[in-house]
Amino acid sequence: MAGLIYTPGFLDSFGYGSYNGSLWTIVVELQFYMVLPIIYILYKKFSKGSNNKLFYFLFVLSIGLAILLRFSTDFFGAHKNTIRNLIRYSFLPYAYIFIAGILLQRLKIWQWRIIRGKAIYWMIAFLIYKNLVPSHPISDIGSMILLAICTVSLGYSSPGIATRYLKDNDLSYGVYLYHGMLLAIFVELNIIGSMEYFIIVLVLTFFLAWLSYKYIEAPAMNWNKRRKPKQLPAPQQINIQPEVIPVRTKIEPEVA
Repeated sequence: MAGLIYTPGFLDSFGYGSYNGSLWTIVVELQFYMVLPIIYILYKKFSKGSNNKLFYFLFVLSIGLAILLRFSTDFFGAHKNTIRNLIRYSFLPYAYIFIAGILLQRLKIWQWRIIRGKAIYWMIAFLIYKNLVPSHPISDIGSMILLAICTVSLGYSSPGIATRYLKDNDLSYGVYLYHGMLLAIFVELNIIGSMEYFIIVLVLTFFLAWLSYKYIEAPAMNWNKRRKPKQLPAPQQINIQPEVIPVRTKIEPEVA
C-alpha cells in the first residue's frame, strides 16, 4: 500500500518538470487493486442477490470524499503539506473513478444502444463539456466520469479494428509509458504550438510503443510462459479386458 514517487531535482527545470508526469498513477492503481478484493468481500457479505446497492453507495461516498479533499485546503493544520501529499498519492481522492469503472462493468453498458457504436457522439460531448464548462472540483469529477463512458463507447464502436490493423500487438502500455517523455523533450526544445508537432509526437509515440512491445514486452511475456511448469498429460485410462481361455471339455457318451 506504499510507493515511492520521486523526481530528481535536476529535472525540475527540464521540459514541464518531470520526465514522465503520468507514471505517478501506477502507485494509485496498485493501491486500488489491493482494495478491490475487500470491496467484493463486503459485497458478498452484505448484498443479497446480484444488486448493485453497495456499489452505488460507495460511488456516492467516494464522490463526496473527493469533493471534501479538494475543498479542504487548510483542513490538515500545520502538517498540511506532508499529509496533503500522502493523500494526493493515495487512492482516496480517485476512488470514485475506480468505482465508476466497476459500475460500468456490472451494468454492462457496452451493450446499451446509446453506448455501443456511438463513440463519435460521446467524444464530441466530452470535448464540448471540457471547453464550455469552467474547471471546478465538482465539474472535474463530472468530466472524469464522462471520459470513462466515452472510453467504453470508443472500445465498443469498432471492436475489431485493433486486431485488424495491429495484429494483436497491444501498444497501449507503451503509449502510456513513452508519450510523457516525448512531450517533455519537445517542450524542452521549444517545439510547441503547432499541430504538426502534435502529429510528430503521436507517430513517434506509437513507434516507440511498437519497439517496446516487439523487443521488450512480448519477449518478456514469452519468457514468463516458458518459465511456467508444464502440466503432465492426464493419465489415460486403459481398459483391460480379462483374457478368455477356452477350456476343452470331454463329454462322455450317455450309457443306457
